[in-house]
Amino acid sequence: MEEFEDDGAVEFFEPKEDVRAAHCRRVAANVLKKAGVTQPPVPVEELAQSAGLIVVRADLPRGVDALLRPNERQIELASNQAQVRQRFSLAHELGHYHLGHAHNESQLAEAQANIFAGALLIPSLWLRRDLPKYRTPGALATRYQVSREAIFIALKDARLLNRL
Repeated sequence: MEEFEDDGAVEFFEPKEDVRAAHCRRVAANVLKKAGVTQPPVPVEELAQSAGLIVVRADLPRGVDALLRPNERQIELASNQAQVRQRFSLAHELGHYHLGHAHNESQLAEAQANIFAGALLIPSLWLRRDLPKYRTPGALATRYQVSREAIFIALKDARLLNRL
């Protein structure tokens, strides 16, 4: 049985090899466009369901936030995690799915799934549009239903940190 494990930490690192970030963002944008999603919060569970995946909350082992079980067309989310963490974990697993990653492929695949998740939940164009109205990281996090950490990373990636 294939599965991807997420150890619970949102890891962002600068790998030596190219992560193809633009490709990951483009795939996320295409998922949003195909679903007709144009504003936050992104209905990430509906996106999973429209991809033919079942989302299940389960008592996962300590340190595991989510599992993609492609053979069963299922994503399991740790039921003991905060909603914002579950949303990011689900988006991350959708990244593995849409990017066609193999089981436990590599750290590169994990980085790509994180880029996809950020781009899916917090597209930079939306963030740029919303920043004048939602002037604090907390307000943006609430609007997008993500963690403040995810907002800071999105602001940094979009080169918008200086606008806060």
